[in-house]
Amino acid sequence: GTPLVGVIMDPFRGELFTAVKGHGAFLNGAPITGGAETAIGEAVVAAGSPPSPQCIGPSLRGVAALMPACRTVRMFGSAALHLAWIAC
Repeated sequence: GTPLVGVIMDPFRGELFTAVKGHGAFLNGAPITGGAETAIGEAVVAAGSPPSPQCIGPSLRGVAALMPACRTVRMFGSAALHLAWIAC
């Protein structure tokens, strides 16, 4: 099937992200849109790493390569929240 509805809850921040296909995305009921950044130097980059030891080195090398080019790199630990925050 095709996903029609998405919900992500961050209980620590009291944020509820919802989306319905064809009707937009919302944060606590208010519409959200993507940022206006057009260059990587303006971007906040969300990064993560698979939890296996053989992935740590390549992931950290990727982050190290991005850091000089972007505004900042954040690693939060939740892939779902990474995706939700990208929409804001």
